[in-house]
Amino acid sequence: MLLALVEDARYVSGTDISVLLCNEAAASLRHELPTFVRTITAPAHGADGIFSWLHEAAGSADVIFPVAPESDNVLLRVAEALRPARRVLLPPIPVLELCNDKLLTCKVLGAAGIPIVPTISLSRTSIFVDTVVKHRLGAGCEGIFRGRAPPGGRTEDYVCQPFVDGQSLSVGILSNGEAFAVLPVAEQRIEWKDGAPQYHGGRIPARVSDSTASQAREIAVHVMKQFGSFAGYLGIDLMESSDGIVLLSEINPRLCTSYIGYRKLLGLNPLAVILGEAAIDGVCSHIHPNSGRCVEFSANGTIM
Repeated sequence: MLLALVEDARYVSGTDISVLLCNEAAASLRHELPTFVRTITAPAHGADGIFSWLHEAAGSADVIFPVAPESDNVLLRVAEALRPARRVLLPPIPVLELCNDKLLTCKVLGAAGIPIVPTISLSRTSIFVDTVVKHRLGAGCEGIFRGRAPPGGRTEDYVCQPFVDGQSLSVGILSNGEAFAVLPVAEQRIEWKDGAPQYHGGRIPARVSDSTASQAREIAVHVMKQFGSFAGYLGIDLMESSDGIVLLSEINPRLCTSYIGYRKLLGLNPLAVILGEAAIDGVCSHIHPNSGRCVEFSANGTIM
């Protein structure tokens, strides 16, 4: 993702690119970044020090596009640290807080009429016959398991959802702060092994019916109306049940692996669209599920 983002930034006019890396990322990525990128590594001190360093570094940048996980509130803390920046390509902090909390996501968006996978606290008696248990805070497959026995730790730190026996899907959204584009529905390749999900990448566009694609788009539009305007990228995880009903599972309010597939399929620079350097109208009007054009990618973002 980072390499794709850097490459897209290269072709935005008048851009000088600096990449701020935590120590762990620097160890694995420093030598992969192209020579036109200025790499800045965080000083070797604790997590709190890294966020203080980000706060200081943010003031010198015109635009910052954070790439960080929701786990352990990292994305939220990054957003807080980046307040001095002139422009941060993320949803507002209240939206990040909502997306970070699966229980709150279900409560708020469900009340707004968005079809969503039912989500309850694990501290309550589960009403589901076949249960998926997730960390309440954060996103992604980490720490998810299928079963009824509670994991270690406090039950209030977990939520449970009914297992939906169907197709895992997602949809990406590009937003420039004034308008947004809902991208084609993507398939997610999820394999359940020993009670845990394993992500194997995806395919865009998904091989779904017009009804499924329409439901996914309606959910995405409804979500954006709830969230309001911002510049950035949003990934919405969906489940299509065996009877063709599409439900929202969770929301990733940051760059996702599917960004790599979308930029290849659409033949445009998504970052330029987000920055308002390229038109957002008609971004994906030429892509149709039955056109024969598709992109498949692995879990690490390699185009297959």
